[in-house]
This record gives sequence, structure tokens and C-alpha cells, in this order.
Amino acid sequence: MVNSQTWFDQNYPTNSTCIRVEDKENYGKTRDQIVNLNISYQNLEGSLQLDSSLPNLKKLNCSFNNLTGLSWNSLPNLEELDEAYNQLAGGDFGLPNSPNMKRLNFSHNRITAYYFDTPNLAYLDISNNLLTILDLHSTVNLVELKCFNNPISNLTLTQSSKLVLFDCLGIRFDNTNGSNQSITSNSTSFSPSNSTISPTTTNYNNPALLASTIGLGIYSGISTLGWLILSFVFFYKRFLLKDVIPTPGN
Repeated sequence: MVNSQTWFDQNYPTNSTCIRVEDKENYGKTRDQIVNLNISYQNLEGSLQLDSSLPNLKKLNCSFNNLTGLSWNSLPNLEELDEAYNQLAGGDFGLPNSPNMKRLNFSHNRITAYYFDTPNLAYLDISNNLLTILDLHSTVNLVELKCFNNPISNLTLTQSSKLVLFDCLGIRFDNTNGSNQSITSNSTSFSPSNSTISPTTTNYNNPALLASTIGLGIYSGISTLGWLILSFVFFYKRFLLKDVIPTPGN
């Protein structure tokens, strides 16, 4: 394992240019010239602190390491952050001064709570963590949410006409304290006590969701009709045709 801060400062020095030959996109650039930074699969460990010397950074990929923390003073243009497959834990981490954040991937960590104020966030993957609290009340532009495989007991969603994917498969509803916990949104109500999903008010302002609902209904109807036709054909051949088709000698 390599100390993440030492490795980063050596390969991307503050007062010089990038010396990391493997990074063909940024080799020879100063920090303020870097737009896309990929430091994944580098066996980095510990906490990484980024300063304000990366003002034009838009995409940061530090997945598949062993980072326990990532922080920065100001990354005003950061839009995409991938921290999947690290060692982030607890709920004591944040996204300071990144108002343009649109895509986040925190999957496969040990995060227990998410409270970030990210109004422009469109894609969030926080699956396979230890989440008990997921607060997305400010994410009015959310398009895709993946939060499966978490022991969620408190999920807050703001109604969004743009939401087309909500994947909560395999959520382990934590109801060990005996209370009647609930996970709610403006469009769907979840009852952890019996692990069922009960629709309340469907958001018909979303054409994609409406289309998927209609599509599922059509598919179900066609499937049922197909089985009825096959059953009739089998019954007709088995019981009726034997009385119609003459047998030899008659």
C-alpha cells in the first residue's frame, strides 16, 4: 500500500508539472490545467486532501483503492466523482464547495449516512454500503438512484419528474428495535415491517415512468393471453380432435 497524500504530491506536484508517465492525458500539465483525473487502481491508502490548485477539475476517479477519506477546500467545477471500492466509513465525510456535482459513485464502501446538499446531482450510486440514513431532499434533478444492499431505515426523497431509475433491490430493512420504521418519498411508500412496497400517489408527470408502467401492463397482458392460447390449443388437440379425425378401418 502507498500513502495517498505522498503519492499524489509526488506525481502531481503543486509547483511543477505532472511526472506520472502512465497518465498520458495529464503528463506535463500543471494542476490548474487538469480537467480529468484518474488515480484508480493505485493501492492508495489513508486520507487524500486536495487543495484549491485544481480549479478546473471536472472528473475525479479514485475508485479501487483503500482510501479512508477524501476532502478538498474548493473544487467549484467538479461534476463527477467515483470513489467506489474504497474504505470510506461512517457518515463523517462531505462534498464541500462543489455546486456543479452531477454524478456520484460511492458504492462498495462502509458508509452509514448520506446528507449531502447536491441540488444538481443527477446520478447517485451508493449501493453496497452500511447506509441507515439516506437524505436526498435537495436532489430535485435526480435521474438515477442506486441504493441496493443497504440496511436503510430512513430514506427521504424529493419528488422529481426526472427520476427514471430507482434500484433498491436487496435492501435489508433494519427493524431490530421493534419500532415501525418507514421509508417514504412523495411517490412511493415503503413498509419495512413486512418488506412490501405500496404505491400511493404515482407521479404521472414523468413520461418515462408512465411508459414503463404501461409497458409492464401490456407485457403482462400479452403473457397471460399467450398462456391462454397455448392452453386452448393443447386442450383442442388432446380432447376434441380425436373425435373428429377418423381412425383407419372406420
